[in-house]
Amino acid sequence: KLGEPAFWKGIQDYLDQNKFKNVDTEVFFDAMSKSSGVNLDSFRKQWLYNVDLPSLEVSEDGNKLVVKQPAQGYDFPVDVWILNDGQWVKKGLQVNGAVNTLDLGALAGKPVLVDPEVHTMALVTYKMNYDANDWLTLYNKAPNAAQKMLIINQGFPALSSGQKIITARDESVPQLKTRLFQILDNSGAAYLIQQSQSSNGIFREAAVD
Repeated sequence: KLGEPAFWKGIQDYLDQNKFKNVDTEVFFDAMSKSSGVNLDSFRKQWLYNVDLPSLEVSEDGNKLVVKQPAQGYDFPVDVWILNDGQWVKKGLQVNGAVNTLDLGALAGKPVLVDPEVHTMALVTYKMNYDANDWLTLYNKAPNAAQKMLIINQGFPALSSGQKIITARDESVPQLKTRLFQILDNSGAAYLIQQSQSSNGIFREAAVD
């Protein structure tokens, strides 16, 4: 919301003004608002006192990306990355109502990630016609492990057992590899038996489970 320089200046001012004092959340936000010159009332209310976490439903309508917010009450920016010929085209969208749209133009129909670096606590659900290859491409191009985990949980049921096994073999991040073990069905038994003899204790235990 503030950017790093303003945030850390606010933290320093807050500590200087309140050392040796009892403080609460309101004192903190008041100090940060004064230091930065930014009114943080809506930020504080939506992220600290709103009962529901935000959720986003992503779909396409013609050339437009449609991002719906079923539980309204949140207002925040979100990154939108479109994969075009193996490269990310990066755009932004302000979510501030029930239905939010972004004109994709010639990029319509390309694989899309909303909040690709997982900066928010929003649950993103894709109502797109992604096939197994689309999900695999997004997984392989995802910017971090957090996004890859979200793709596994949402998109990998569309993959064949063979595709899941190949992805698990190639994956080196323990949390991702073990999650891929969990979604294998009986056709992946031979691979899991092999992994149950792995020299890596984490992989061995996950395969046995």
